[in-house]
Amino acid sequence: MENVISFQFVHLRKEFPILHELAVYWTNLNRGDLPRRSDIDPRQLERVLPYLFILDRTGTNDATIRLGSTQLETLTGAPAKGLQFSDLIDPSSRDLIADGFEKLWIKNTPQSFDITSSFTDERDTISGKVIVFPLRDVFGRVTKAVGALQVMGRIKYPPYTFDIRRAAQDIDFEYLMKIYKG
Repeated sequence: MENVISFQFVHLRKEFPILHELAVYWTNLNRGDLPRRSDIDPRQLERVLPYLFILDRTGTNDATIRLGSTQLETLTGAPAKGLQFSDLIDPSSRDLIADGFEKLWIKNTPQSFDITSSFTDERDTISGKVIVFPLRDVFGRVTKAVGALQVMGRIKYPPYTFDIRRAAQDIDFEYLMKIYKG
């Protein structure tokens, strides 16, 4: 199995280079124990910052946006700070986001979501991916997360809500560790 290449990361690196960069960064911070929120150094994430967000856990199935990126503010048409993350998701897809957050908070498993705008006119549709990585707070509990959202398509009509195209995908953490930590 040493020579097996994860298509999840080939796709991420090719189609969503910003998200791939965050995945590499988080993996390098993870030294056998989940990184703390205070470990995040914005100077090392210069290209990622316009897409980056920080979340505060608000239960098993959701989170509040603590720090929103310019990408999120462009998509929401307003400051994203203080919004529930699920507010970005169409109600028909909220059970999928809730399942992903449960894995993030309870199992500490990084999550990936494929998203598409909930507009019906295909010319105005944008699609993309969200990745979210768990972080510990100052007390060592997993109550924070760092993530990024990258979309393709022309952003025309905010505010957007997104449909989740399929159930959240666990990010293959063992594979991440193997390829990025040698």
